[in-house]
Formats: sequence, structure tokens, C-alpha cells
Amino acid sequence: MMSSNMSLIMTTGESLTDVPAKLHFTLSSVCIYSRRWQSALAFYRDVIGLPIRWIDECTQRVAFALGTSELILEAVCNCDTESFMGYSTGIAIETDDFKQTYNDLIARDVEFVGLPTEQPGQPEYNVGGKVQAEFYDLDGNILMLVGHKTLSVSTSV
Repeated sequence: MMSSNMSLIMTTGESLTDVPAKLHFTLSSVCIYSRRWQSALAFYRDVIGLPIRWIDECTQRVAFALGTSELILEAVCNCDTESFMGYSTGIAIETDDFKQTYNDLIARDVEFVGLPTEQPGQPEYNVGGKVQAEFYDLDGNILMLVGHKTLSVSTSV
């Protein structure tokens, strides 16, 4: 039970009362579904270059390491999961060298949705700008490549 004098200060400066104390989370994993699991496995491993953390070929599931998190690729096994494919996943993969990685992926025939765009930073929160570009996987799922915006990166990569 929470005491009545506890409050949470939001980044906007608002104060909310009767809100539970701050909890700490880290992202554990995200899952992408595929109609062509073997080809998608090769795409994420060989084309995108993600290292495999674990794989279960019997159930057609594989987890790729993304820092301390995992990107899990799972074969479609019924009609319900098929409805999750072909959309923006909301997954952003960050790289230290956006321009080089973007050009490498283009050379590997990765299809991008459009040209890279720059996103402004939020200096008041000590957050720098980013450059990003969305790309398709083999099943039409959309992921985002993200990098820190530097003076050497342009949107005409």
C-alpha cells in the first residue's frame, strides 16, 4: 500500500499522486514471425549480421543477440500469428556507424522503405539527434536502422 504523500514527478513537470513507486525494467526480447523461417534465419544472421544466442530448429525458433536483449525469430505455425507479419515492428537496431552500415545493407540487397531521415535531439534531456531508415525483412516486416546523428552523416547516404 502506498502512502498518500508519495508522488511521481513526470518529465513534463506534472505531479501525480497515488502512483506506484518507479519500477526498473530492461527489454528482454521481441519476436518477429516468418513464413520462410530458414531464409529469414539466413537474412538476420548473414545479411543483417546479428549473432545467434540460441536456436531450436525443431520448433523453428532462434534468438539473435541485440545487446542484452534478444530478437526472436519464429516460424508461422497458425493463422493467428500470420496476422502479425508485414507491418512495422517498432524494432530499432542501433549501429555505431550509420552511413557504413546503411551502405553495407544496400550492397547486400536489403530493401529500404525510403531514404534516411534525421530526427532532432532533445538537448533539455541530454538526448542527441538520430538518423534512421526503415527496411524490410523477407516477410515484409519493417525494422528501423538507427544511428547517432553526426556532422558527417547526410540523408543522401
